[in-house]
Amino acid sequence: MINQEGLKRNNIGFNATRNFTKSFNIAVNFSYTNEAVENRVYRNGSNRNPANSYLYILPTMGESTLLPYKDPFGVAYKFNADFINPYWNLYENSNADETNRVIGGLNLNWKLASDFNLSGKALLDYNDRFGDEFNNMGSVYDANGLYRTFDTTTLATNLEMILKYNKKVKDFSILANVGGNMYDYNQTGRESLLNGLLVPDLKSLSNSNTIPLVTERDGAKKVNSIFGSLTVGYKDIYFIDATARNDWSSTLPAANNSYFYPSIGGSILLNELFPKNDVLSFLKLRASYAQVGNDTSPYNLISTFRYGGLYNGQTYVSLDSTNKNPELKPELTTSNEYGIEANFFKKRFTVNATYYNSSTINQIIPVQTTPAYGFSRQIINAGEIKNDGVELFLKARILDSKLKWDMEFNWSNNHSEVVSLIDGVNRLQLRSWFNVNVWAEVGKSLGEIRGTTRAIDAETGLTLVGTNGEVLFNTDQYLGNAQANYQGGFRNAFTYKGVNLSFLLDFKQGGDLYSGTMAKAINNGLPIETLEGREDYLFSSVILGENTNELGGVGLYGNAYADTERPKGRIYENAAIGVRDASGKWVAQKDANGNIITSNRYINPQTYGYNSGNDQARLMYDTSFIKLREVIIGYTLPRKFVEKTVFQDMKFSVVGRNLYTFFQNTPQGIDPEASTTSGNGQGIEYASFLPTRTVSFNINLKF
Repeated sequence: MINQEGLKRNNIGFNATRNFTKSFNIAVNFSYTNEAVENRVYRNGSNRNPANSYLYILPTMGESTLLPYKDPFGVAYKFNADFINPYWNLYENSNADETNRVIGGLNLNWKLASDFNLSGKALLDYNDRFGDEFNNMGSVYDANGLYRTFDTTTLATNLEMILKYNKKVKDFSILANVGGNMYDYNQTGRESLLNGLLVPDLKSLSNSNTIPLVTERDGAKKVNSIFGSLTVGYKDIYFIDATARNDWSSTLPAANNSYFYPSIGGSILLNELFPKNDVLSFLKLRASYAQVGNDTSPYNLISTFRYGGLYNGQTYVSLDSTNKNPELKPELTTSNEYGIEANFFKKRFTVNATYYNSSTINQIIPVQTTPAYGFSRQIINAGEIKNDGVELFLKARILDSKLKWDMEFNWSNNHSEVVSLIDGVNRLQLRSWFNVNVWAEVGKSLGEIRGTTRAIDAETGLTLVGTNGEVLFNTDQYLGNAQANYQGGFRNAFTYKGVNLSFLLDFKQGGDLYSGTMAKAINNGLPIETLEGREDYLFSSVILGENTNELGGVGLYGNAYADTERPKGRIYENAAIGVRDASGKWVAQKDANGNIITSNRYINPQTYGYNSGNDQARLMYDTSFIKLREVIIGYTLPRKFVEKTVFQDMKFSVVGRNLYTFFQNTPQGIDPEASTTSGNGQGIEYASFLPTRTVSFNINLKF
């Protein structure tokens, strides 16, 4: 573990309510958080990521090999190959950031009449994050060093006013709302970057051997909305709900910045139609149809220029690497939902089940594109994506005496399908790493993972190799999909005389992951499986001096080599020579008599390892798991001890999270939930850190 990462967080909160009259009150809430972090760890394939260095550390490399990591002049010792000493990354690279966040709200509530109520709120969210990053000069990957400072401030405000009407007319109940909202978001960012240091160990913007690069990033967004809702009930059994909302967003082009979305739903309390009994406490059926609109982040409409560098002492600008879209349309998601909720035995047992299906059109996503296009990414409206799934929630109180035992279980699955993309395009690349690509493909689930697979003869199932004994590959082959078949959780909570204990198990079944970590590890000969054939190849090629023909069983003048039984390196077993057929597919080569020409050629185990790293299908792993996600042990002091203090309640607890993995299919040390991204394009992992567990001690005091 990296023992240099540190986090300190302090919170303070305040809530107050004042009733000025029986019909008018004001509530105020406020919270302030200060968070300071030292040495956030670099991620994925960064040269500065210590976990990336681990992929090159041989089992025989101890501290005596890695230390000292730099010479007397402060320059990192260089190893052969791509290995970077992790001690350099730990002790010569540093970063720190601090965040101050203020969240406040003012809520007004005014009862205008017996049936009318006016409410308003003003919400504020202020966030200021600043810090620095320092990479000392002398490293293998950055001899000149780097120093960066940054400061980003965001301010979001929400102003909302709602007029409510609540009336009971005989057997009917009416609840109507109409209101408006104004959302305003502003961000200001400043960054100063030195791509070269003048002297080592000095964190200062004046310590520069080049012209500092200063970047300003400002962003603004406004959304104005009007909305309304209506709920009509009959005899407190039958209910109909309807909503309507229209938004105007500044992040969309003027022709498309207004979007309207309604919903309608109904429910029935069936238990009210049945005689009262001790078995069925509550039974509700519900169904709804809804639309939800969505805009995008600021400045995705027009491609702009950015600082490009210096040429002959003159600055120049270049186009942004992302091609913006001046014709963006708002996303629109249409969904249908059907559900049932039931309570039994005086609410001792609860069942809540939901089926849903939804369709999203004009989804706004950034996708990768060929560099020949002039951009590495572009913003598009991507056709239509459909989702459907089931959610199930069960809750039961097993014991309800001095010892209370509550049990909860949730389960869900979701299936997505790409119905259409932009005209003339059947698939779009969402992410690429190690030539493994994640796609949105028409007619397939979102996030299809494609890459290279070993060429196999369809008739015999033999692995196909070239005349040099190296395996042949097929490109752009289906490898898997990151989506799970289903997932859920199982919680148990016990309470006895102020002591509470709860634990949560999480599980997931299905989903695929390509491990770049294993690809690099195999390339560098780290797993035990790469040991096979090393001594045999050394003895054959170095000590005996056998040539490539003899490794393949061919002796002088094309005769059979006498010593064919002895292993001479690494070999693809059950292999045949591969050739292209008339359609371009790899097939097994046959001799004049129609017999398949097999291959027994030995190759260098290092070559075998590199080829295995390209055999991407064998580096795909099922991401199913069962984890002990959380355990909480707490104690609440009895009232008789608390009432003698200024506090109303005192509770102490120990919380452990991500404590243990009972089951996983990924290699040891690779978390099934690891990924190079949390957005579109999941299903690729590279240089992820070992799974970590956290244990915290909490004190909760109420005044």
